[in-house]
Amino acid sequence: MQRTMDQQTAKAISRWGREKILSDLVNLPVQSGTFNAIKPLEQWPALKEAQQFIARYGPLLPRPAALEPETEIADVLTWATVLRNAWGRLTPSQVEAVNESLDQIFESRGPIDRPTIRTNFERGRWEPVPRHLLDVMALTIVNKRKMLHRCEKPECARYFVKSFSRDKYCSVPCGEEMRSRKQSQWVEDHRDEVNARRRKPQRGRKKKH
Repeated sequence: MQRTMDQQTAKAISRWGREKILSDLVNLPVQSGTFNAIKPLEQWPALKEAQQFIARYGPLLPRPAALEPETEIADVLTWATVLRNAWGRLTPSQVEAVNESLDQIFESRGPIDRPTIRTNFERGRWEPVPRHLLDVMALTIVNKRKMLHRCEKPECARYFVKSFSRDKYCSVPCGEEMRSRKQSQWVEDHRDEVNARRRKPQRGRKKKH
């Protein structure tokens, strides 16, 4: 039975963190159509980004070496689209769809695959033990479900996992730019009031003769 996660994936999680990897996954370009090996790879706009994701973090699912690399790319593009559905305000039917997708991830994928849930008798509970990167992504979504957000900078709208509940923007540059815009807008909206204050003589100031 498979006992340990892929070494590349384990190192990537330690270096980059689960939240960043998840954000990079769901922010991959949306790929329309059904991925298959018949269509030339050059015709898939998201191909390069998916390849870069795999090169940095490793494949989402362990695959036999005999399979074509396109299979790993298909995994990344497919699950990026599926997991994106967990973001935003979800209707009851959308929540159910997310539940079904996550259940599918946690299912056993063959006789050599170990279960996702393992018993910890000493602590009296069952604990999730991820088998691969896709398990890690799914568990992160569940554990951080209240922190899934989209950047509120209109031109960005990047999917991200908030570090703090009050976070609105995916990065410091986005936050600083939006604060600068709001300050400029406030000045514009209150221009007459600001100018009136500037023209008003200050108390105690002596007039020149």
